[in-house]
Amino acid sequence: MEFIQHSISWCKGEIFEARIILLSGLILVTIALLFYFAGTTSNAKAMLFPLLAVGILFTASGTTMLYTNPKRITEFSQQYQENATAFIQSEKERADEFISWYPMIRYVASGLGILGIVLFVFWAAPIGRAIGIALIIMMLATYVIDHFSEERANAYYEEILKAVENK
Repeated sequence: MEFIQHSISWCKGEIFEARIILLSGLILVTIALLFYFAGTTSNAKAMLFPLLAVGILFTASGTTMLYTNPKRITEFSQQYQENATAFIQSEKERADEFISWYPMIRYVASGLGILGIVLFVFWAAPIGRAIGIALIIMMLATYVIDHFSEERANAYYEEILKAVENK
């Protein structure tokens, strides 16, 4: 398989991930609105802004990824056709950078989860618990999404290294 196919496959994986993030965001926005308008307790009403914030963040992230990754496929194909060796080297440099983000993202997500638990346990007001729940949801979603993203990134990086050795 030609190297560019691995790059396109990676982008398609990002597009799939973007759809999941976007769908999750829309679901969270819907749930927030349902809690607010159909909920009858103060805890249900308090879920509006925290879930809305997380939902909007996910919706914006998913939309951005859906916009940028199809463009990348076209750009990658053009760059590869112009100079395959330079493209592979630039992908190695780009991958070196984004692969280093995964451990940091796990630490940040863990911090969000811990903060969420602390808020839920020690801030008994409905808004405190709602913010805690929203942070825990954000942590869990980040773990799930990044788990598969990191696996795909590492597989792509292996292909980059093979291509660098062969050029």
